[in-house]
Amino acid sequence: LVLFAVSFAFADGINDWKKIIKDRTCVLWADAQLLDDIVLNARGNASITWLPRALLRTFEKNKEADDWVVRGLNFYYSGANKKKLNGRDVVAINYKAVKTWNFNINNFKFGDYSVSSEDILSNKNEYIDGELNSGFQAVVYLAVPSKIFKQGKDLKIYLGDDSVIMHLPKR
Repeated sequence: LVLFAVSFAFADGINDWKKIIKDRTCVLWADAQLLDDIVLNARGNASITWLPRALLRTFEKNKEADDWVVRGLNFYYSGANKKKLNGRDVVAINYKAVKTWNFNINNFKFGDYSVSSEDILSNKNEYIDGELNSGFQAVVYLAVPSKIFKQGKDLKIYLGDDSVIMHLPKR
């Protein structure tokens, strides 16, 4: 598999919340062939977004943020997840199958940290792990150790044997 990271550029006038999210997001193209800016034969893509606890204040009063962002940040308020999120940050993975794709959340690694089923914050009925049909899309939320996300540094994210670099903002 070949994975491709897309750096998000932003135009003047875009809402601050969109810039904040784009600065914390990278996109993986699974099993793709790359020809300059053209992506060929991809099985699917996964847009991976780091939603640290520090964003809570920024988004508390924001009525324009996408639902998936609000949902991810709401895990910090959930009593059932408080223990699971102790020393951890929420990561949202928006994924979509372009072709039939065998997607397995346990194949993700963030640096040296391997994701396990205990890290999943989403309810099992909200996402599918395994063989996906073309066009299927969902969001799965994870609790990943906060110490992995070092501001201003790069974080290598793995999906199986492939990897991508997430460039973390300084603040």
